[in-house]
Amino acid sequence: MNVVAEEITSMPTGVFTTTAFPVSVCGDGIVAWDEECDDGNTLPFDGCNSTCLVERLWTCSNRNSSAKSICLLKLSPGFTSVQLFSNTTYTSSYCEYKIMILTNFYLKPFTQISVTGIPLSSNGSSVLVQGSYISENASWDPSTKTIILTVTNLSNTYLLFSTTSKSPASPQNQFKIDVSCSFCIVDLPDRPVPPFSSTSFLSFKDLPLQACPGSKFGPGCAYDCKGIIVGDKCDCPTGTFGFQCDQRATRNSKESPPPQLAQPLTETRITSDAGIGVKIPSGAIKGQGVVVSVAVYDTVELDLGPQKASITPAGPAVVFEPSGIFFETEVEIFTLFDPSSIPAGKVPCVYYNNKSAFPPWQRQDSSVVPGKNLTRALVKHFSGYMTMGTDPPSPPSTFPGSYFIVGTSPPPSDTLQRSRGSTMTFALVGGGVAIFVLVSVLFVCCRYRRRKHELSQEVVIEQNAHSEFVLSV
Repeated sequence: MNVVAEEITSMPTGVFTTTAFPVSVCGDGIVAWDEECDDGNTLPFDGCNSTCLVERLWTCSNRNSSAKSICLLKLSPGFTSVQLFSNTTYTSSYCEYKIMILTNFYLKPFTQISVTGIPLSSNGSSVLVQGSYISENASWDPSTKTIILTVTNLSNTYLLFSTTSKSPASPQNQFKIDVSCSFCIVDLPDRPVPPFSSTSFLSFKDLPLQACPGSKFGPGCAYDCKGIIVGDKCDCPTGTFGFQCDQRATRNSKESPPPQLAQPLTETRITSDAGIGVKIPSGAIKGQGVVVSVAVYDTVELDLGPQKASITPAGPAVVFEPSGIFFETEVEIFTLFDPSSIPAGKVPCVYYNNKSAFPPWQRQDSSVVPGKNLTRALVKHFSGYMTMGTDPPSPPSTFPGSYFIVGTSPPPSDTLQRSRGSTMTFALVGGGVAIFVLVSVLFVCCRYRRRKHELSQEVVIEQNAHSEFVLSV
């Protein structure tokens, strides 16, 4: 018998014995000791590959036995979700669409995927797209609103890309998105994939009437906007920053971690080597998973407008996407700062770019990560964040596990709701205690008056009894 391995056993007398294992032959229909499966052949893409290992997407029975393996697909391969996001909700505006496609299989490189229903306004035959593992040039059919993507190299179960266009000219509140591909499964190259349809409830509404003439915005129409006027606010397109949206910023590819799929029931941590990123706890995402991206922009001498007297930029701008997404529970974000950029007497604190507020940068409850030049904050929605040098809080807040605490002022609204909830709880508890004390006092008073009345009655009875005794005598 051929021997492929030996088990050596020491006997008390010093004599050694060996136990031989037979040579395994992949494809003979017998699951040997060093095989995960053996279905009687060495063909790939049937669940048990040419080296008798179980392939992805499959499960095989009769493992570690002498019987022939029976392999079955865990799931029928197909698309599971299509999600559409945009950086604006207004009509006829600069719009960056982000499209996320989820599958339960691994996409095969150099295949094409068709996506129909994205409301692009382009009349050309091609559009530029940005994303990992796809070609930059995509075919576009304006009559059917179909974009055809070419996958270059992918080993994930999702695809995330973006493209820019003007948003629809008239208000809309939903879009039907269709996705299809032909023989695009890397583990099953000859198997077709059924087309998939989904309804996106992305909505667009007309821009509110301008409160100021021309490109003016702000109180008293005192400022010029280089971005998009939304009522009396100035909204910056993607990649532009500054109080007047007149500063371009460079995306730092090194510090921007690659996008990652965050699942509802799994903790997800997406961070760069420097620690910039987000930690999403299990349960924070509702329904389908979502592909999260963290874009880091290096801003130079960022103009903060009327806020420059009170806060100082101390690190890069960090844009968490999908922008505007809200979570079921708080997620923890991390932003980088340069200690030398913090003015004397100031402290590092996370600020949130609230596009609907004036001025836009809003202070968040945050802290410094011990031993690192990172600030962290608990938030319930995605937007743009940055570490600023600002005045120390008064009174200090409490953030677990930190050595340096930074306070907060309103937005996001969930903080206000928690504060109101806490105030209401305190008021209810306080009111309950007051009522309890009042009832207790009344009860004691009533018992006192009752006991006093009983004593007076006893005195009267004793006097009557004494009178009767005297009379009888």
